[in-house]
Amino acid sequence: MKKILGLFLTMILFLSLVACTNNDQKGDVSFVDHAGRTVVIKEKAERIVSAYYSSTTLCLTLGLKDNLVAIEKKANERELYKEAAPELLDLPGVSTKKEINVEETLKYNPDLVILPLSLKDSATQFENLGITVIVVNPETQATIKEAINFIALACGKETEAEAFNTFNETLIGEIKAKTAELVEADKPSVYISSTSSYLATFPGSYFQNESIALAGGISVSKDLSSEGADQVNKEQLLSCDPDYFFYVADAAYTKDDILVDEQLKGLSALPNNLAMFPSKLENWDANNSSYTLGVMWLTAKLHPELYSLDDVFSKAETFYQDFYNLNVTKDMLGL
Repeated sequence: MKKILGLFLTMILFLSLVACTNNDQKGDVSFVDHAGRTVVIKEKAERIVSAYYSSTTLCLTLGLKDNLVAIEKKANERELYKEAAPELLDLPGVSTKKEINVEETLKYNPDLVILPLSLKDSATQFENLGITVIVVNPETQATIKEAINFIALACGKETEAEAFNTFNETLIGEIKAKTAELVEADKPSVYISSTSSYLATFPGSYFQNESIALAGGISVSKDLSSEGADQVNKEQLLSCDPDYFFYVADAAYTKDDILVDEQLKGLSALPNNLAMFPSKLENWDANNSSYTLGVMWLTAKLHPELYSLDDVFSKAETFYQDFYNLNVTKDMLGL
């Protein structure tokens, strides 16, 4: 009897050790998101709602398109979705950057909801129902990397995130090495207009200013401090007189609208240094997953001796094939 009892206790001890080992291997992963919230991941997320375009693109680069059950509204306006993930066009749209329909979102039984910082106040409603929430604010190179790492940790995609981050860091490192020898006199001044108006630009905290600096330029709006796209008047624009004038691909105006404006005729950038910031597929000037391609293109425009547009296209081909399984053309990108 004692031998049987001893064997029984030994088996219990063994099973207990196995259980402890499994728990240790699984473990809970935690991190602090961009709203300063501590997020605890207990198990890999399978059903994702991305309430923000930038986070949706990051999900796509991680190979999570089949895990998305709802996304932001107006997906049918995204050329990237049409080309790389047409399945997304049929997903319900539950959010804008200003609001999310919590009740509608819950219908799709998510186990992970990704919110932009502007919707951080909605996080508690989902958390109270046992749904993991990550708040992201990918407005700089550093925060884009953090955002994709957050999502990767929640979804078991760390290897994919590492590949994405390595691509970006390698390309940015190469660009920095090429522009490192430029003196201030060699750096042209740059103005990038926003989507809504060619008299609206991006304040200093925005991603576009970081891109200009990396590309060896000087942003004429770097000292603006407002929270949104900043309106400028024509006198201000003429006063700073940028060497280059770029507008974005989805602008509510055209190149001709800028060129026919009689009050802008004195700008040094017009007409030869006026150009659309690629791409037709997605805006490379913005905080999307393809942001490094935009920095490379901008470097090629400001300093053609450092990169050619063929160099840019070659890198873009690699990027979209590797992270979206998409073959791109120069026309598709606007190159």
